[in-house]
Amino acid sequence: MKLAERYFTDDGKIIIQQTHDPNPTLNTVAAMRSAGIEGFGHNKLAARIPGWLIEQWLIEAGVSYQDEAAKREIIKKKILSGDIQKLRLWEGTY
Repeated sequence: MKLAERYFTDDGKIIIQQTHDPNPTLNTVAAMRSAGIEGFGHNKLAARIPGWLIEQWLIEAGVSYQDEAAKREIIKKKILSGDIQKLRLWEGTY
């Protein structure tokens, strides 16, 4: 959930600074985990990742949002790395 957005300039560049609250997603994941929900049938829900976090990962990696293969690889690495353990629902690997 976006809390704030601020615009300013730095050396002639326009900077957009966004502040997000991860608590709604973390609360949803915790509720799903405590209810035993990890997927639907044969499909497993590995994690719930907010779009703004995926966007941040892509910017850090220098990957375009349109590059589907690179985007999938970055998300997979982040999920399997353990960096986002609180967002994970299913603990398996893929």
